[in-house]
Amino acid sequence: MNLSDFQISAERTMVAGMPAEQLMLNAALGMCGEIAEFDQAVLSTWGNVPPLFDEAGDLLWYVAQMCRAMGKSIAAVPPEPGVFLGWGIETTIQSLYRNTGWIADATKKRVFHDKLINPFDMLAALQAVVGGVEHILSMYHFRLEQALERNHQKRLARHPGGFSYETANARADEAPE
Repeated sequence: MNLSDFQISAERTMVAGMPAEQLMLNAALGMCGEIAEFDQAVLSTWGNVPPLFDEAGDLLWYVAQMCRAMGKSIAAVPPEPGVFLGWGIETTIQSLYRNTGWIADATKKRVFHDKLINPFDMLAALQAVVGGVEHILSMYHFRLEQALERNHQKRLARHPGGFSYETANARADEAPE
């Protein structure tokens, strides 16, 4: 699955009709939570690949949501080849925390202090998040597309008819077998 297809799939499970600032706030808060979960999955990855894919996909879902709030597609923030060349896991995770923190702070200032966000800065931060996730996945010999597809399948199981609060709370994809 590529980034454009992921955006289409992700929008199926986003709350319809949410004002852009609320969507931005939800996306910023979601990214902050998911980066911590992604970090934990990276720390415990040896032999435990599903959480790495799950958390990478969840983090990218919130990136797609932020892009939607900005009237863009996540395809507008593809990872730039070579940016993370030579970076280890710890440095890349620190970059992910810095960028998601910047996104959260810029969103807070927009929503609560009416400060404009430079869209180029926001897109650069989102691009750094996508690139950091891709870099870490590549360190484990995985591709970004694999995490996107796994997240797509998880959301299809959870929300077969599209987003609803009922399916979000029921989490059918996590039901015991």
